[in-house]
Amino acid sequence: MEPRLHKAIRNRDEIEIEKMFFDGNCPNFFAVDCREDVQSIVTEVANSLDLDSLTADWADDKLVITRDGKAIEVPLNCDEGDRHVTICALNDILRPDHEIRMLVCSHGSDTAGFCVLPRDDWNGLDTESPDTTAEEIK
Repeated sequence: MEPRLHKAIRNRDEIEIEKMFFDGNCPNFFAVDCREDVQSIVTEVANSLDLDSLTADWADDKLVITRDGKAIEVPLNCDEGDRHVTICALNDILRPDHEIRMLVCSHGSDTAGFCVLPRDDWNGLDTESPDTTAEEIK
Protein backbone atom coordinates (compact mmCIF):
# COMPACT_ATOMS: atom_id res chain seq x y z
CA MET A 1 0.00 0.00 0.00
CA GLU A 2 1.14 3.49 -0.77
CA PRO A 3 2.61 5.11 2.40
CA ARG A 4 0.59 8.29 1.82
CA LEU A 5 -2.64 6.28 1.75
CA HIS A 6 -1.67 4.29 4.83
CA LYS A 7 -0.94 7.47 6.76
CA ALA A 8 -4.18 9.16 5.64
CA ILE A 9 -6.32 6.20 6.68
CA ARG A 10 -4.45 5.66 9.95
CA ASN A 11 -4.85 9.36 10.85
CA ARG A 12 -8.49 9.51 9.70
CA ASP A 13 -7.49 12.33 7.35
CA GLU A 14 -10.61 12.46 5.21
CA ILE A 15 -9.41 15.58 3.40
CA GLU A 16 -6.22 13.83 2.29
CA ILE A 17 -8.12 10.68 1.29
CA GLU A 18 -10.58 12.75 -0.71
CA LYS A 19 -7.75 14.69 -2.34
CA MET A 20 -5.95 11.49 -3.32
CA PHE A 21 -9.17 10.06 -4.71
CA PHE A 22 -10.22 13.07 -6.77
CA ASP A 23 -6.68 13.87 -7.97
CA GLY A 24 -6.42 10.36 -9.36
CA ASN A 25 -2.96 9.91 -7.85
CA CYS A 26 -3.63 6.69 -5.96
CA PRO A 27 -3.72 3.52 -8.07
CA ASN A 28 -5.78 1.74 -5.39
CA PHE A 29 -8.77 4.05 -5.92
CA PHE A 30 -11.40 3.75 -8.61
CA ALA A 31 -14.73 5.45 -9.22
CA VAL A 32 -18.01 3.93 -10.32
CA ASP A 33 -20.63 6.13 -11.91
CA CYS A 34 -24.26 5.07 -11.61
CA ARG A 35 -24.46 4.84 -15.41
CA GLU A 36 -21.14 3.06 -15.91
CA ASP A 37 -20.87 -0.11 -17.94
CA VAL A 38 -20.30 -2.96 -15.48
CA GLN A 39 -17.60 -4.55 -17.62
CA SER A 40 -15.48 -1.39 -17.27
CA ILE A 41 -15.57 -1.73 -13.46
CA VAL A 42 -13.72 -5.04 -13.77
CA THR A 43 -11.20 -3.44 -16.12
CA GLU A 44 -10.57 -0.60 -13.64
CA VAL A 45 -9.98 -3.05 -10.78
CA ALA A 46 -7.68 -5.18 -12.93
CA ASN A 47 -5.71 -2.04 -13.83
CA SER A 48 -5.58 -0.90 -10.19
CA LEU A 49 -4.12 -4.25 -9.16
CA ASP A 50 -2.04 -4.73 -12.32
CA LEU A 51 -3.77 -8.10 -12.54
CA ASP A 52 -3.84 -9.38 -16.13
CA SER A 53 -5.66 -12.56 -15.08
CA LEU A 54 -8.77 -10.56 -14.03
CA THR A 55 -11.13 -10.11 -16.98
CA ALA A 56 -14.79 -9.67 -17.79
CA ASP A 57 -16.56 -10.80 -20.94
CA TRP A 58 -20.13 -11.01 -22.10
CA ALA A 59 -21.51 -14.47 -22.78
CA ASP A 60 -24.81 -13.78 -24.49
CA ASP A 61 -26.46 -11.35 -22.04
CA LYS A 62 -24.47 -12.53 -18.99
CA LEU A 63 -21.35 -10.87 -17.60
CA VAL A 64 -18.70 -13.41 -16.65
CA ILE A 65 -15.77 -12.34 -14.46
CA THR A 66 -12.70 -14.58 -14.65
CA ARG A 67 -9.55 -14.72 -12.57
CA ASP A 68 -6.87 -17.39 -12.82
CA GLY A 69 -9.23 -19.82 -14.53
CA LYS A 70 -12.06 -19.34 -12.01
CA ALA A 71 -15.23 -17.79 -13.45
CA ILE A 72 -18.24 -16.13 -11.80
CA GLU A 73 -21.42 -15.23 -13.62
CA VAL A 74 -22.74 -11.89 -12.37
CA PRO A 75 -26.53 -11.98 -11.76
CA LEU A 76 -27.43 -8.67 -13.42
CA ASN A 77 -30.93 -7.18 -13.40
CA CYS A 78 -30.31 -4.40 -15.94
CA ASP A 79 -30.90 -1.68 -13.35
CA GLU A 80 -28.91 0.68 -11.10
CA GLY A 81 -28.14 -2.15 -8.67
CA ASP A 82 -25.94 -3.89 -11.25
CA ARG A 83 -22.88 -1.90 -10.20
CA HIS A 84 -23.23 -3.09 -6.62
CA VAL A 85 -23.76 -6.69 -7.71
CA THR A 86 -20.69 -6.49 -9.96
CA ILE A 87 -18.50 -5.16 -7.14
CA CYS A 88 -19.75 -7.93 -4.83
CA ALA A 89 -18.89 -10.53 -7.49
CA LEU A 90 -15.47 -8.92 -7.89
CA ASN A 91 -14.89 -9.18 -4.14
CA ASP A 92 -15.83 -12.86 -4.31
CA ILE A 93 -13.36 -13.62 -7.09
CA LEU A 94 -10.56 -11.52 -5.54
CA ARG A 95 -10.75 -13.32 -2.19
CA PRO A 96 -8.68 -14.17 -0.27
CA ASP A 97 -5.94 -12.02 -1.80
CA HIS A 98 -7.63 -8.63 -2.23
CA GLU A 99 -10.69 -6.74 -1.08
CA ILE A 100 -12.71 -3.78 -2.34
CA ARG A 101 -14.20 -1.28 0.09
CA MET A 102 -16.19 1.89 -0.44
CA LEU A 103 -14.64 5.23 0.44
CA VAL A 104 -16.88 7.08 2.86
CA CYS A 105 -15.86 10.46 1.42
CA SER A 106 -17.57 9.58 -1.86
CA HIS A 107 -21.07 9.21 -0.41
CA GLY A 108 -23.73 11.62 -1.59
CA SER A 109 -23.18 11.69 -5.35
CA ASP A 110 -23.98 9.44 -8.26
CA THR A 111 -20.31 8.46 -8.45
CA ALA A 112 -19.04 6.23 -5.66
CA GLY A 113 -15.39 5.82 -4.79
CA PHE A 114 -13.77 2.52 -3.93
CA CYS A 115 -10.39 1.31 -2.76
CA VAL A 116 -8.93 -2.10 -3.61
CA LEU A 117 -6.07 -3.36 -1.46
CA PRO A 118 -4.44 -6.65 -0.53
CA ARG A 119 -6.46 -8.31 2.24
CA ASP A 120 -3.45 -8.19 4.59
CA ASP A 121 -3.31 -4.39 4.19
CA TRP A 122 -7.01 -4.10 5.11
CA ASN A 123 -6.50 -6.38 8.11
CA GLY A 124 -3.61 -4.20 9.32
CA LEU A 125 -5.67 -1.03 8.87
CA ASP A 126 -8.62 -2.62 10.68
CA THR A 127 -6.34 -3.38 13.62
CA GLU A 128 -4.67 0.07 13.65
CA SER A 129 -7.73 2.19 12.88
CA PRO A 130 -10.96 0.22 13.25
CA ASP A 131 -13.10 3.39 13.31
CA THR A 132 -11.62 4.62 10.05
CA THR A 133 -11.93 1.64 7.76
CA ALA A 134 -15.32 1.03 6.17
CA GLU A 135 -17.22 -2.21 6.25
CA GLU A 136 -16.46 -4.77 3.61
CA ILE A 137 -18.89 -4.95 0.70
CA LYS A 138 -21.15 -8.01 0.83
